[in-house]
Amino acid sequence: FSRARGPRSSMLARIASQQSRLLRPLAVRHMSGEARPMTRFVQYPFDKTKMAEVRAWVNDSDMPASVRAETGVKDVEFSFCPGEGWLAARYIFNDLDDMVAFLGEI
Repeated sequence: FSRARGPRSSMLARIASQQSRLLRPLAVRHMSGEARPMTRFVQYPFDKTKMAEVRAWVNDSDMPASVRAETGVKDVEFSFCPGEGWLAARYIFNDLDDMVAFLGEI
């Protein structure tokens, strides 16, 4: 007694091979152990008619230099949006651990 290899048996083989392809991951993430810079962006509301006063306050308080002096802070940039009245700060940290440590000190 021999088994017939008709269209039905080839269809099952095709389905089995498709399932094995479907079960494989489509993409593989390669996680790097290297430290990567992290950015934090914050905004603080201010009166939009007071741009000169806010700029003077930021510059006189020496805030950018004091933030840059913090451990783990790579750079910081302050900007003021006169149209909406926001003082924004963009912090760049050396890595995630430095950002978490900085936020824990605040």
